[in-house]
Amino acid sequence: MSRIRVRPQVVEAVMRVPYVSARTDGAMMGRTYMFAMWLDETQGSFDWRRDLTAENINAFAAANLVTHAQGTVNTYRSTLMRVKRGGQIVTPVGKRTEARRAYTSMEFEVIERTIDVAGSEGEDWKVHLALSGGAGLRPEEIPYAHASWVHEGPSGTFIRVPNKKGTYRDVPLLGRFAETIRNAARRNEGTYLFCPELRGRANALSYMKRKIRGMHPSIVDYDVTRARHYWISRMLDAAVPATLIAEIADIHAGAHLLADLLSEMPRPDLDESFAALAAAGLSD
Repeated sequence: MSRIRVRPQVVEAVMRVPYVSARTDGAMMGRTYMFAMWLDETQGSFDWRRDLTAENINAFAAANLVTHAQGTVNTYRSTLMRVKRGGQIVTPVGKRTEARRAYTSMEFEVIERTIDVAGSEGEDWKVHLALSGGAGLRPEEIPYAHASWVHEGPSGTFIRVPNKKGTYRDVPLLGRFAETIRNAARRNEGTYLFCPELRGRANALSYMKRKIRGMHPSIVDYDVTRARHYWISRMLDAAVPATLIAEIADIHAGAHLLADLLSEMPRPDLDESFAALAAAGLSD
C-alpha cells in the first residue's frame, strides 16, 4: 500500500530529471521509491516538493544504509540529490571525478569523540581510526591489517603493509596512534588488529557501523578515504617532502591525489613565496 500511495510523487520527481538512459531512470526510480516508502511509513505521507531535502536524505541513509559500503551510501545520496535538483550536468566520458575531500582536524576530532559512546566496541573503533586517519591505510587494507604487520624499530613503531606484488611499504606511527596500534597488536597477537573475531573480513567496517549506529547514528557518514586523505593532508601541511609522502602513502606515478589535496590548501602570497625560496637556498 505504501508503494501505491507514493507512486505518483515518485514518478513525477524522477520525470523532472533530463533523460540519459533507461538504466539511469531505473536506478533513480528504485532509490526514490525506497526513500519515499520509508518516509511514508515513518511520517504517513510523501511529497517530493516538501520531503526531498538533504536532511531527510541523510536521515534515510542513517536509518537504512548503515550496513552498506560507503561507496553505495554515496551513490544513493547522489542519486536522490539528483532527483531533488531535477537535473544534473553529466560528466563527459573520460573525465575523472574529484577526489573525496580530506577531513579537517576538527572534523576528525569529532569522529574520534564517538569512541566515548561506543561502549564495548570503543577499542575496535579506536583501532580503525588509528589505521585510517593515523596511518593512512586504504579502505581495503584495514580489515586485513594483522598484528604481525606491527614492528618496533630504532626510531619507533611502524606498520609494514604488504601488497599483491609481494613487496611492502613501511608506515611510521606517531603519538596516540602509535600507542593504539601497539596495544592492539599485543591484545590481538596472531590475528587481525580490527574486529579480530570476524571471519568475513571484507564487511568488517559495515559490521562495526551496525553495532555502533544505535549509540551514535552519525557513524554512517564515516568515510575511510576521507580519513586517509586527512592523514596525507597533515603531512603536506607540515611540509613533509612529497617524495616521502608518496612512498609511505603508496601514491603511484600518474595519481592525481597530491594535486587534489594541494588544491584545498591555502595559497601562499608573493612575499611568502620569496621567503620560502630564499630559505631553501634557491636565491644563489
